[in-house]
Amino acid sequence: MLALIAFSVPAQLAAAQIHVAVAPDSVRVEARYELATPADSIQLVLIRLPGQAVRVAATDGLQQRESAGLTRLIVNQAAAVITVRFTVTGRLDRIPLPVPDSPTLPGAKGIAITVDGLAPKARLAEAFPHLRRAGGSARAELANVPSLVRLPPGGSRWTLTDLTEGLVLVLVLGSSAAWVTRARRRRGEGGVGGGGGGAA
Repeated sequence: MLALIAFSVPAQLAAAQIHVAVAPDSVRVEARYELATPADSIQLVLIRLPGQAVRVAATDGLQQRESAGLTRLIVNQAAAVITVRFTVTGRLDRIPLPVPDSPTLPGAKGIAITVDGLAPKARLAEAFPHLRRAGGSARAELANVPSLVRLPPGGSRWTLTDLTEGLVLVLVLGSSAAWVTRARRRRGEGGVGGGGGGAA
């Protein structure tokens, strides 16, 4: 009876260390998941984003299945630690991460994402999840595994925030210029009318 109860309890994620290495034309990801108890039925779901290709390295104990917009990595042998390695090419602003279908162990604080290879002036505030500098890397500590990492843009790249702020500035400057032009015309018209009345 106890064995049956233990067998029916789903595997829980105790910790995850995800390393993201950014290169000019690709991103390499190594994700290591530690389970509270060994499991042989866990699945990892990896979304496939438009404009990019994902190549999963052959890993013992994992079976790969493709479906609409998703790659499923199925553990087909009992394991307490699962490691997935893959490379992303093409569009590199958002990098998908394998998300386990098992819940995170309550109170677990061992889920960490480390990103290497970012530009020195990368805007970490615009990344997801929120990254902080840790030596030469950037790091985030989370309660759950996110489905993707949004990489921060470099200091020289225009972002949506930059474009929005620039548009607001252009509108303010344009409105101010239009107001000054109308004010000058009104003063000019008033001066011409006043001069004509004095001559009469």
